[in-house]
Amino acid sequence: MSRSNKVFEGMFANQDDMKQSISARLRYYMQKEKISQPKLAKAIGCSRDTIFSYMNNKISESRMDINVLKKLAQFFGVGQYYFCNDYHIFVDTENVAEILKELRKKERVPQRVFADMLGIPLASYKTYEQGKIKLPERHWEKIYYLYKESVDYLKIDEMDKFRSICSNLNMRKHKF
Repeated sequence: MSRSNKVFEGMFANQDDMKQSISARLRYYMQKEKISQPKLAKAIGCSRDTIFSYMNNKISESRMDINVLKKLAQFFGVGQYYFCNDYHIFVDTENVAEILKELRKKERVPQRVFADMLGIPLASYKTYEQGKIKLPERHWEKIYYLYKESVDYLKIDEMDKFRSICSNLNMRKHKF
């Protein structure tokens, strides 16, 4: 292991700290592979600014494009979700629109009432329920807190007890 790898890894109290941050994982792999931002951006087909923003926490993790994160994983030869947090995996693997619809139907309320309950503008809520736009993590947090006790297919990771906003939220496979 090179001296710079040791220094970089030494910035974290333990390996779990490094694994928590997408930007830390990206910086680590870029340093390990000795690749520059422009070369990486060109290799995966995105802008240098995107790479810069991701590696320096200039953009929140919930706003990072999952397709770019998957391309990064493919480029570095790691699992496709290595650079994703649990929320990215959730929105990529679950039918969020159906889950929203199912929750609303359980409440037996129209979209307008459900959107008001969540503090989401009706027009925005409709696009989430129709699957036209990805449900932002901040709205999923509201839904999670409202339904964590009453919806049987939502669960908290037992070890972390919901350590950060939706980053440990998992959905069990369900049938509608």
